[in-house]
Amino acid sequence: MQEVRYRQTVGVLRGHQAPAFRSVLQNVRENALAPLQHRLEGCRQMIARLQSDGDLRDGLDPSSAADLLWTLTSLRLWEDLVLERGWSSRRYQKHVLCLLLAALTKG
Repeated sequence: MQEVRYRQTVGVLRGHQAPAFRSVLQNVRENALAPLQHRLEGCRQMIARLQSDGDLRDGLDPSSAADLLWTLTSLRLWEDLVLERGWSSRRYQKHVLCLLLAALTKG
């Protein structure tokens, strides 16, 4: 049940703003529940895409960006906020998307 809700939540994120970021969120959705190393490799690929498209935030190295993406899209974060703290999926989506955009992309 938690896995399905998480997949739905991340899936909705990719439908919001920031067209350059939509492919990143789609790949996060596809890789979110994969083994940790596989998911980290997916995050590295997504960050490489942001960098090649010129959308990676200035001054942020790709390794740190991949670690941030991996952390901010973790199942644990969703569990903490939605299940433990009682956030709605909509609230979670809104705030995590804002965090991802602010942390990883240019203004």
